Amino acid sequence: MNEATSWLDPNGVNSGTWAELRKSVPHLIQLVPTEIASIFEKAERTFRTISALALFLNNLYAKANLHASEKLGFPPNPENAQPLFRIVSGNTAIEHVYLGRLWASGKTLKDFSEEIVQGRYPGIEWELELWISSKKVGDHNIALRFAGAAEKFLYQQPRAVEIHKKYREMEGLGKQARELIKEELNRLVLLRT
Repeated sequence: MNEATSWLDPNGVNSGTWAELRKSVPHLIQLVPTEIASIFEKAERTFRTISALALFLNNLYAKANLHASEKLGFPPNPENAQPLFRIVSGNTAIEHVYLGRLWASGKTLKDFSEEIVQGRYPGIEWELELWISSKKVGDHNIALRFAGAAEKFLYQQPRAVEIHKKYREMEGLGKQARELIKEELNRLVLLRT
């Protein structure tokens, strides 16, 4: 159940437990209902595809950041430092968001940040900042525009779009697996009573 739950958050995807169980206790795997087992098998294949695609994404993130910098008229970034979106409350940074984390989420920076704040820091006032090379280079609106330009660039890149789809596929598999596991556990509890 924990592994399937991790699939709901693309930034915390775990897909190693099933493979480990298959190797260490194959006799127990045979007891897992076929429908649930097939979801775990598919998730394992999807995770391998995500891992392979991730190797290409660092270069695409750098290009997306360059594109966004040019679009907003920022000077060249000689260090090719990865921009950082900071969620701040007053003078305190409460979360850091990199483009890769944002892209995996499938959300805009505004929606992703609102979800983080509502889930972890409900009721606080917050805003965004854009940092490059350890320097603040933009306020809330600049951060949103930069992220939007970078994401627009990524949506034009086939490999970036493919990994985006694979993350959504993992989320769907996680929902399916959790539902089927709950049903199976409920069925087993009913059999015992």
